[in-house]
Amino acid sequence: MFGIAAAMDMKRRHVDDRLWMAFGAVAAVLYFFDFARMDIPIVALSMGLGGAASYLLYRTGLFGGADALALAVFAAILPSYDGRLVLEGISAKEAHSLSPLALLSNAAVLSFAHLVINIVKNARYRARHPSALFAGMEGETAARKALAVMLGHHSNGSGFAFLMEKNCGGVRKFDFSLKPAEDTPFESRVGVWVMPGIPFLVYMLAGLVAMVFIGDLARVFLSAFAGAF
Repeated sequence: MFGIAAAMDMKRRHVDDRLWMAFGAVAAVLYFFDFARMDIPIVALSMGLGGAASYLLYRTGLFGGADALALAVFAAILPSYDGRLVLEGISAKEAHSLSPLALLSNAAVLSFAHLVINIVKNARYRARHPSALFAGMEGETAARKALAVMLGHHSNGSGFAFLMEKNCGGVRKFDFSLKPAEDTPFESRVGVWVMPGIPFLVYMLAGLVAMVFIGDLARVFLSAFAGAF
């Protein structure tokens, strides 16, 4: 499901709703055959939290409709995961019984890779155009410029990205406000600051792989950090 959805999202930033309907039907079939062995309280809690998280993230604009439906359907298909299929020993302790939350946490952790991508893009742009990176933005503070370097980059007119600046009385300023992915048009102008429209389903796919083979990444990193001291 996530493989198909991620491919669609990368190609056109749209996922056919029939995909979620099909895999929702798969979940119903799995419940029919597995009902007697299910931990009903855990399943109910997981599906409830997964559905609530999907709705809240969608309403705040952090999720597009496809992202929200993906998390909700995933919660129905795999409400819990104890790591026993792959993980062993100490790694199994990093498994998360509420798999939708583990998936969401892993995807969020992995999505920070986009910050590195933006920094690299801006470093390359500055190397080619030493004085042009913040041209027109001289009035912005160093802190806001640093934030802009992490969150966005100069547009080349291609790709899926949202405008990350605004005109205030003839003065250009950065605009870091959240923009609902469902309603905000992509920016096609060249030379303006944009925030990439992150294909979050790709990170959800990667987060699922990490959950199966590693566990909850946040817990793994925290455990490793605590162990270092």
